[in-house]
Amino acid sequence: EVIDRIAGETLTIPLAGLNRSDATLNFHSKYSSATLVENGTFVAQNHPDYINRLK
Repeated sequence: EVIDRIAGETLTIPLAGLNRSDATLNFHSKYSSATLVENGTFVAQNHPDYINRLK
């Protein structure tokens, strides 16, 4: 599912009913793309734009 958001706003994505190992979150914009969560694990924790922003 694609969710359009405004930069700087908080985005909450409920994961009820989803196995953690199935969770993947990708960010895409005109200028970049990044995988933030892969197989339920934060993988963008060292990306400067996402440090301390994923919970």
